[in-house]
Amino acid sequence: MNLLIDGIKVGLIICFMLGPLFFALLQASLEKGFVAGVTLGFGIWSSDLVYIVISFLGMGYLEQLMANAKLTMTIGIIGGSLLMIFGAVAIWSKPNLRMLLSQQPVRDTPLIQLWLKGFFLNIFNPFTIFLWLGLMTTVLSQRNLEEGQAMVFFGGVIGTVASTDILKALLAKKIRRVMKPRHILLLRRIAGFALVVFGVALIVRSVFA
Repeated sequence: MNLLIDGIKVGLIICFMLGPLFFALLQASLEKGFVAGVTLGFGIWSSDLVYIVISFLGMGYLEQLMANAKLTMTIGIIGGSLLMIFGAVAIWSKPNLRMLLSQQPVRDTPLIQLWLKGFFLNIFNPFTIFLWLGLMTTVLSQRNLEEGQAMVFFGGVIGTVASTDILKALLAKKIRRVMKPRHILLLRRIAGFALVVFGVALIVRSVFA
């Protein structure tokens, strides 16, 4: 029970970090609706699970890979470029007029595309890799947990992150009903600008770290 509670605590800390994924989730939920936001969230959680499994099965190998400066820099550049591309699209693309005028979100993007967006935004984020690798090292090495105990801990982490992301998407849907077109457009630009800034910062940090 204590392991589950500890996992929930870690999940709450992660969910309150205002990173690029928060803005991507906010934009998708506001413009395209609750289902779209949750689908993008599923893409993010799926990539989290990939890294958890990789860290658990081959922690030593993954540590060696991430110790490779060139590989880390490449991942950072790819991830930063993706953030900048998605951000630029949000800033400069012409929004759907029907979406702006409607009181209800309008989903004009296939769900699989939203899932892929969430997956690739997170999978090429070095912070995500080091986060799960660091947690896995702490949990398995310092606390000497067995496989079943580790599953309880990480289940609490992922479950909390997923639950809070779903609540964010639901809240965005509620807020959308009282927003005017100019407010939605402004938030779209803010989210896009935030993604670009995070992308530039990620590339700079990866190249000059």
